[in-house]
Amino acid sequence: IKAWVVADQLRRTDRAGERPSDSELHDLSLIIRESNNELTHELWDTLGGTDSITRLIRTCELTDSSASDDTFWSRTRLSARDTARLGGCIADGTAAGPKWTKWLLEEMRQVHGLGDFGIRDAFPAAQRAGIAIKNGWVERTERDGEDEIHVNCLAVADEWTMGVMLRY
Repeated sequence: IKAWVVADQLRRTDRAGERPSDSELHDLSLIIRESNNELTHELWDTLGGTDSITRLIRTCELTDSSASDDTFWSRTRLSARDTARLGGCIADGTAAGPKWTKWLLEEMRQVHGLGDFGIRDAFPAAQRAGIAIKNGWVERTERDGEDEIHVNCLAVADEWTMGVMLRY
């Protein structure tokens, strides 16, 4: 969802004839590269919360996903198929718009730290740098009293996208 929230902001800003400030771009970078939850939640609120997910479903033509009734972006329900569709929507420029797609994909290639796991690890080192990713996880035990961990992986390469979802 973080990749979409950033894309939604960039596309809407561009359509309004504006450009994000350097400070805003820095914050968007932190959301992607470092998976900053606080900045994501602030941006999610600015974008209208679940209204942003409604735009995601419409814009990227998702069929298996829905916004949560909850007020938290991480509760959005996505399928692996729709996660791959989101990757395609980012790759083809629909999500962020033509002006910001290259920037977003480059940020996704720079994910590091705890968020740097998953799909691109399956590739030889020489190919990894070209694969854009956004991964996440939620321990439901902390927030909902459920005994589950959810892991979500999105990868975008030049010729393909992939979504992997795990619930343990």
